[in-house]
Amino acid sequence: MAIVVEIENAQILTRSGVSERTGKPYTIREQQALMFREGERYPERIKVTLDEGMSAYQPGRYTLSDASFSVSRFGAMQVRPLLLRIASEKAA
Repeated sequence: MAIVVEIENAQILTRSGVSERTGKPYTIREQQALMFREGERYPERIKVTLDEGMSAYQPGRYTLSDASFSVSRFGAMQVRPLLLRIASEKAA
């Protein structure tokens, strides 16, 4: 199943606070995007989380990197979107 993620703009949305559980400060950096799934008529609006120090994704269409998928220390599959620019978009 092919998944395409479209970044509409390079704006980063930032939320910060202090964890009630640990008492440590946190910052969450996200970009809004559209996710297109094969066989679906309309895209879904999603958020893509950016790691600390990571630059914003530039507007365009992306696919998921194989590095987006990993196995947790408990053996469960984890998904953390890491996007790769679609080849036809790179030349544009």
